[in-house]
Amino acid sequence: MRLAAQPDVYYVRSRTEVLRLLFIFNILSLFLTIMMYAIIARALISWFDRGMRSPISQVLIQITEPIIAPIRRVLPTAGMIDFSPMVAIILIFVLQRMLATAVH
Repeated sequence: MRLAAQPDVYYVRSRTEVLRLLFIFNILSLFLTIMMYAIIARALISWFDRGMRSPISQVLIQITEPIIAPIRRVLPTAGMIDFSPMVAIILIFVLQRMLATAVH
């Protein structure tokens, strides 16, 4: 006895579901972009404000430390150079590309 082929069933999202998903993806992408610029700003300011005592430096530390600290714990030390901001930026870039691929 031969079984009948099962029809392909596709889930069709409504327009509001698609708009909600795009909104979420856009918010995530914006957040990742802001974090990337904050990490770059922190790295640049660290060249001029060695103690990181200015109010702007303190805000940047509070924003970026949750991302940079775990990377810093995993990376081996390289003397006086801290590669954790660069690794964080690369990871954010990869996440942004993955989000863009998932949307399109």
